[in-house]
Amino acid sequence: MVKLNLGCWKRNFPGFINIDIINYPHVHFQRSADDLSIFEDESVDLIYASHVLEYFTLEEAKKALAEWRRVLKPSGILKVAVPDFEALVRVYNKYKDPLMLRGSIYAVVDKVVTVNDVAAIHKMFYDEKLLTKLLGETGFYNIHKYDWKEFLPKGALDRSAAYIPKNDFENGILVSLNLEASKSSEISANLEKAKVEIENIGKRAINKAKRVLRGELFKKKELYKI
Repeated sequence: MVKLNLGCWKRNFPGFINIDIINYPHVHFQRSADDLSIFEDESVDLIYASHVLEYFTLEEAKKALAEWRRVLKPSGILKVAVPDFEALVRVYNKYKDPLMLRGSIYAVVDKVVTVNDVAAIHKMFYDEKLLTKLLGETGFYNIHKYDWKEFLPKGALDRSAAYIPKNDFENGILVSLNLEASKSSEISANLEKAKVEIENIGKRAINKAKRVLRGELFKKKELYKI
């Protein structure tokens, strides 16, 4: 199974191909998340992009999603996470402290980080309605929220598990919007699975026929010996 972790940052999850614009030691390919030209069409099973889309403008995000969809297999899955604007509003209404929102809104806390002399700041923000609409417009289906606890490796934390106050998993507010989407509609995906199953059944039938034929030939040879 081919799994990509786009914009992996400092996270190194087992079994994933790590891609980031910064060349961390665990990064397999250093490049922008919207350039997957090193991968062939329909060659990837799963794409995980945690807090990546917000670094693109809306138009750039559409192009990035089209590129991600290109490399996904027909049965491929996209898991995307972005700062949840609606949740951030709840945080502000609760604490009345804008400084708590700096990292989630701008990706800036104490200083501006630059990559290739370009400021790495957020260019877009999303709520569930807008992100769902964007995914649908770029050809994705079956869009729904996923639980980071059921996806992230045991003991691992990522920005898809971002809470305010930080790491307050019991009483804090989850400020990451985590959506899962399929490349194909459920019908198309089921047809693809059925196609694979039929091919496998055909292969098994051919192999069985070959074994039977070899057995018959062996019996004939034994008869001739007698």
